[in-house]
Amino acid sequence: FYQNAVDLSDEAVARYPVLRAWRDASFTVCNLHRPLDRVLIVGGGTGNDAAAALRCGAKHVDVVDIDPKIVEIGRAMHPEHPYSNPAVHVTIDDARHFFHGATPGYDAVVFAFLDSHRLLSTFSSLRLDSYVFTVESFEEARRLLSPSGVQITAFALAGFHTRFYEMLRAAYGEEPIIPGDSKIYYLSGPGAQIGTGLLVHPRPVDGAAVLATDDWPFIYAQARNIPFQYLCALAIMLGISFLAVRWIAGSSAIPDWHFFFLGAAFLLLETHNVTATALAFGSTWYVNSVVFASILAMSLLSNFLMAKFRTMEELPVVLIYGGLFAALALNWFLPVGLLAGTSFPIRFLTVGGTSALPVFFAGMIFARSFKTTTNPTYALSSNVLGSVAGGAIEYVSLITGLKFLILIMAVLYGASAVWARR
Repeated sequence: FYQNAVDLSDEAVARYPVLRAWRDASFTVCNLHRPLDRVLIVGGGTGNDAAAALRCGAKHVDVVDIDPKIVEIGRAMHPEHPYSNPAVHVTIDDARHFFHGATPGYDAVVFAFLDSHRLLSTFSSLRLDSYVFTVESFEEARRLLSPSGVQITAFALAGFHTRFYEMLRAAYGEEPIIPGDSKIYYLSGPGAQIGTGLLVHPRPVDGAAVLATDDWPFIYAQARNIPFQYLCALAIMLGISFLAVRWIAGSSAIPDWHFFFLGAAFLLLETHNVTATALAFGSTWYVNSVVFASILAMSLLSNFLMAKFRTMEELPVVLIYGGLFAALALNWFLPVGLLAGTSFPIRFLTVGGTSALPVFFAGMIFARSFKTTTNPTYALSSNVLGSVAGGAIEYVSLITGLKFLILIMAVLYGASAVWARR
């Protein structure tokens, strides 16, 4: 419903009084009852929030949305044409990336409804790594507020009210305000205490609530656990994959554990690179495409060097593993969240370079091992089977957080080294 481009102007409400209840039920910046010079809207969609800000007299409205097609639809079809107003400036970008370069001084920062609210079940969105709704994201929004500014957070799914309340309390150091009995909107910031003209609905503090952070960004997960349905599906997938390899290679065969561990660790390495780069550059399809292209490029480079230069083959394998573990250590200590606010060249060299290093060394190890194996078909099938297992192990992050995957990678690569010596 919140993506419907609806005319809620004064003229439309006067013509169709039924719209007044709809407009009054939506908590907009108008309810703040104060002058608005600058407003930031995160997840602008088709333009309803921008139109509301203009009706309330906002002089400058920044709209951020990650989907250019939604904005295009709003620009063409919204009855009030907010995106054609010269006071509205639309940016197609990830919200967190926009925060890093935005100038503070907003009278209101509005976290609008996101598309993910319309998924059919919370299970289907469990793996959505959203960095928009985290404590660190709210802290960045707080930095952008003016001395009397307010953050308006909209979240419509039931069952998450306590989590959002505690996240906002942690980010602002004070109790957020829930206007009325809607249980959908939250007000935070220095201007939240200034009269809103609405009934304030109190909410008790819950210190046991699980807060979404940049390391654990699973906002739709009920708790730090792996749902039983996921465990069943993963067990079936692993069982079928294992039996398929055994059937092809022979009933008495077992996986080549060296290649198995390499595959499992490499899958986790891909996951880490995607999440780290998304935090530094934004969660866009363009960024993800660049990440996967860089993984393929580094793998190709390592294979090329091993095939082209004989001296690469003569390197002691312990040195290559040493470089791999050193690269993993760099990724462990790299402050991705802090670097996200730096210039693009710095982010590219630090985050991009650090993420690519383990891929390079892992590719060298795989190329060297694969070249000397006596059964390449079995080795490759074991490697793919390991990647399936790595995909299952990835779900451990629902309990431990994303950074812990680096330690699991180190253990898996260490196991591959031990098995190579055997």
